[in-house]
Amino acid sequence: MFAGHECGVSLAKMDFDKTYIDDLAGVSKLNFGERNTLDEWIEKFTHFKPYPIAGKLVTDDMLPSSDRVLTLEDLAKNDGTGDIPDGYATAPIYLGAGGKVFDVSFGGVGFYGAGGGYNRFAGKDASRALAKMSFDPADTADPDVSNLTEKERKILDDWIKTFEDKKNYPIVGRLK
Repeated sequence: MFAGHECGVSLAKMDFDKTYIDDLAGVSKLNFGERNTLDEWIEKFTHFKPYPIAGKLVTDDMLPSSDRVLTLEDLAKNDGTGDIPDGYATAPIYLGAGGKVFDVSFGGVGFYGAGGGYNRFAGKDASRALAKMSFDPADTADPDVSNLTEKERKILDDWIKTFEDKKNYPIVGRLK
């Protein structure tokens, strides 16, 4: 229930009501007793069951606009090797698919980061390669999808649906 979510308010209130999940603003509204309970949880996570801190929560308003237009050059600058923005656990890894730009660094570092099986797509418009289910460098380097078969277009649409609905990768722009 808590995996991948902000759960501070829920832990502080000792309540599993879904309205408290991802309520980042609610943390600042906790009363003294709730704040104390949350601090105790943080103490447990920090010292008794030491979970690594992977970064800070990045709220939607901290993400780049999904309406901004990016070039292939902009995309290439975000391959996971650049600077780490404030609050992020890693440098952004952008992947273009179907005209949209996804930040796959939110949960996809193991796949798209250095050493990952899909790292060859990091910082690229991978539309053609995804549609063809190809690791061929020629398909990775060529974003042209004008000559895809109907089956390949469906495969690309399935990838995009997976990125949006299953993986919940944020859309941080669209390709020019």
